Amino acid sequence: MLSQQNKYFLGGPIKMKRKLLGLSLALMLIFSFGFFACKDESKPQTATAYGMLHMQYAGQATVTAIRQGSNYKIQSVEIKEYMPLNLIGEMTFTQPEGEEEEVTYSIHGTEFTEEDINLDDFVLNGNKYYAKRIKVGDEIFTYTKFEAMSGEDTDVFAYQNGKYSDLTNYALYPKKTMTGKGLTIKNAYENPEFAKWYIEKMTAGDYHIVKSATDEEGEDETYDVAFTSRAGSTTTKQNWADKAQNGYWPSNENSLGWKDNIEKMENAIKTYGLEVYTGEETKGDDGFMLGTNSTGATLTDYHQYMALAKTAYEAAKQKITDAEKAAKQKITDAEKK
Repeated sequence: MLSQQNKYFLGGPIKMKRKLLGLSLALMLIFSFGFFACKDESKPQTATAYGMLHMQYAGQATVTAIRQGSNYKIQSVEIKEYMPLNLIGEMTFTQPEGEEEEVTYSIHGTEFTEEDINLDDFVLNGNKYYAKRIKVGDEIFTYTKFEAMSGEDTDVFAYQNGKYSDLTNYALYPKKTMTGKGLTIKNAYENPEFAKWYIEKMTAGDYHIVKSATDEEGEDETYDVAFTSRAGSTTTKQNWADKAQNGYWPSNENSLGWKDNIEKMENAIKTYGLEVYTGEETKGDDGFMLGTNSTGATLTDYHQYMALAKTAYEAAKQKITDAEKAAKQKITDAEKK
């Protein structure tokens, strides 16, 4: 006859193992059910895409999407756009009315006198001055003149950099002509990394107008410009380049401005999704179409904004797929143990 102690060691642990095994199977079934249930609706994923819009402007689109059954629903979308390099170094001036009065200069809300400004640091182009050198992050961009080609009567000015480049007066010259002038435009306008880098520096306020002189340590000296004004609107240096924050193209009774155009596109994307976007939509009486639905948006470069949003959307979908694969792999690994 077995002692109570032997009964404990022979019966207790076996029963406990059975209970633990049953509990493990139950938990696995619950976990598996949770995974397959999530196949009907995934966790939302967010992705951001960057790119250059109408050649000079840095664009950013952020999309949050969730999978519902075999379809995807866009929960939120934000499209942003930032002013180009060539406007950073722009300086206006006011001629004095009297002979004894001085010329006053203004750089995006900061006033300078003749004593404050060294005109050797600037180039006169039309009725405005442009800084010869600007600094974005650690990169120096130099204002460079390209002579007019045969049959053209206007020179092209560009901020050039060994790594990146930018163009001014681009509307006067198609891309092919610009390339003929030897401008390095591929990095700036075909590489999303430039847009991402540029937006990060602009929103951090990390950009400056550089003087010809250097300090005692040989570092570049810069003009103290607050960048508090853009086209008559008050802003901050971190928001100066952001079209949504700097008063760019306001709406009026005759025109739908930039912010309202973007809002209409964002609302249409959330309502109709981007699976229906073909890239071939035309502009109807009530604005551009998204699939067979009118968005109400009227701005010329509609398809560039939509294409950027579609890129972010596809990236969000890929994140959803990757997350589901990772969850499934966890189940497979747990079953092997």
